[in-house]
Formats: sequence, C-alpha cells, structure tokens
Amino acid sequence: PDLPQEAPLLRAEVGEGPTVELWWRRTARSVGVEVEVHRGDRPDFAPAAGTLLARTAAGRYVDAAPPAGRVWYAAMFVMRDARGSVSRVEVTVPPAAPPPAPRDLRAKGVHGAVRLWWLAPPGGAAGYHVYRGAPGGPMEKITERPVVGTSWIDAGAKPLVQYAYAVSAVSRRGLEGSACAPSAPAAALDRRNPVFRLDLSGGVRGLLDDGSAVAATVHGGAVAADGALDLRRGGHVTFARREEFDLLQPLSVECRVWLDEAGRMPVVVSCGVWNSAGWFIQRLGNVWRWHVGGIDCDGGNPVVGRWVHLAGTFDGRTARLFVDGVKVAEKSGSAALAPWKGAMHVGQYSGRPGPEYQLSGRVADVKIYHRALDAAEVAAAAGRQAK
Repeated sequence: PDLPQEAPLLRAEVGEGPTVELWWRRTARSVGVEVEVHRGDRPDFAPAAGTLLARTAAGRYVDAAPPAGRVWYAAMFVMRDARGSVSRVEVTVPPAAPPPAPRDLRAKGVHGAVRLWWLAPPGGAAGYHVYRGAPGGPMEKITERPVVGTSWIDAGAKPLVQYAYAVSAVSRRGLEGSACAPSAPAAALDRRNPVFRLDLSGGVRGLLDDGSAVAATVHGGAVAADGALDLRRGGHVTFARREEFDLLQPLSVECRVWLDEAGRMPVVVSCGVWNSAGWFIQRLGNVWRWHVGGIDCDGGNPVVGRWVHLAGTFDGRTARLFVDGVKVAEKSGSAALAPWKGAMHVGQYSGRPGPEYQLSGRVADVKIYHRALDAAEVAAAAGRQAK
C-alpha cells in the first residue's frame, strides 16, 4: 500500500495503573501500514528516536508506564523511511499508587526450606518482596529483587526454627505496596540424607531414606553389573513419579557416569522437560547441562572413557553444577516449581525418549537430596567416589 497522507486520528484514555490506551481509526488505505507512537513533555515536541514508544500496525497501543501529570502523544503513518502527517493528543495522568497487598499467603515447611505461595492482588503486580521474622516480632526483607510469580522458596530458613512471613506487591513502576498480614508460623524440616538413591546391589531398584524400596522398570538392554547400571547395549531405567523427585523444595542430584562414547546429546538422569517443569543432567555439545525448572546451568568439559562425578544443586534461587567436585557453572533465576508428572529416567530423556538422548556407558550412585549440597559436601563425595 501507499503511505496515507492524512494523519491517524489519535485517541487516548487513562486506565488503571495508571496506563494510557491509545488507538486510531484504520481505513482501507491504512490497513497493513505501520504507525509510530511517540510521547513527549510539551504540546509541540518533535517526534524523534528519543520519544519513540512503538511502531505497530495493530491499531492501538498501551503505554504501561506514563509519567504523572500532563502528557502529550503523537502518531503518524510510516513506511520505510517515509513519514506522514502527525496527529496529537493530550492526557493528564494521575500519580501512580502502589499496588494492594497480596492475599491468602501460606507458608509450609519442606525439607531444607520453607515454601511460600499467595494470590496476586486485584490488578496484578510486576513482582513481590518477601519478609521474614520471628512470630509476633519485626520482619526483615529477605529478597534483594522482586520475585516474579506467586510462589517462592526460602532456602535460607534455619531448620526447625519457626518463622512468620509477609509479602508485598511491586508495580511496573517499582512502587512497593504494604505487606499482607503475617502467615502462620512455619519451620524448615531437617532432612540431611538422600531421599532417594539408585540401588544396584541385587538388581535394579530405588531406596528411600526410610529404607523402603521403590520398584524400577528396566527397558531394553539395561542391566546392573559391577555396582553400576550398564547401558552399553542400550536401554534405560524408569521410576514412576514420586514427590521425592519434585522441585517443591531445594534439590540436589548426584551421580557418577562413564561415557563409552560421546553420543549426540545423552541424558544421564532426567525427571522433567526442557524449559518447563522438572530437571535433568545431560551432556550437550562440549558442556554438561544441569537444567532445573527452566534454568540452564551449563559448564565443564565432558570426557569419554573414565568415571566422572556430577552434582547439580538448586537452593530455590540459584542452580549450581559441579564436575568431579569442582563448581563449573552457576545460574540464578525464577524456576518453574510445578511438579513433573512423568517418570524419572536414568540413561534417557524423560521429556521425549529417543535415540539422540540415549546414554552409551554406565551410571552409578544416583542420589537425590531435598536440600542444596554445599561445595565442601560435593567435593568430599567426589573424592570418596574417586577412591
């Protein structure tokens, strides 16, 4: 289409937040033609790169963070480097108010942490801050940056100590509202030992920390031999979903692996799917990958033909990857904590099993902890297994 010579008829309305919704009439001559939207601080401001908000063919645009007071907008049809006539509109934006407090805050002690979840306030929020203190006492902010989402894991809670929590909402403008009423007290549980380990002493099975056994399903050529799960003839092992595998608390996964060949992108142990729920450890290209709740933590240099000790830890905020007792990667982020509903796989990818994910070699000493192992513990475990 040709560039329309007339200006788009710009209209504006102040909404909640506050925001400013802008729209303009689209005609047969302007369908598919983009419009530049600009914001300025005086009626006759000159549209330029510094005032540009958006370039869109949608017919409307929402300014999510307008300044308070009198604000001027300009819009024009554009096509490549050509610009049409300018249409302008003025609005008065009221001062922004902080968001209301979140609702229905709940706290639950889990192994090695306290898990929090709440409901967003009316109108939502860009993020949240978390406060912690002794029941009935003053509270201290324990989040450096606003938390994204309506759940959080306090991995810094001391085991068996009762805490109360409160949460405040933060707007897109960075304004923090009042905190909600304190939660009922909760305490982190103290569970030091592995909650699950792969037992190969008399076949293939899992063992929980209370000594009870978990049945395994053996696929293909997988077999227990010489204290390891031998996958050199293919195959893998699965365990039906259990809460011990979930990310509802801090988590560590430890194992040893011997790669007979590099393979395409073999997965050592997996209980999830990439960029979504759950976790897995994988050789990917020239690095090891510890993926946890949508966070990729990549590092190290995979080798073939010897035993390698791997450990992935997650404390609720930061994922860390250790190779042979040495930290090789660290990545912080907001993890998806929803449980993976599928089975845990050893030697194969749980998200979509296939030949590209098959591990050719041996796996041993798979352990899952409901806490984040520290560097000294990982180094000690790697040293013991090296002997």
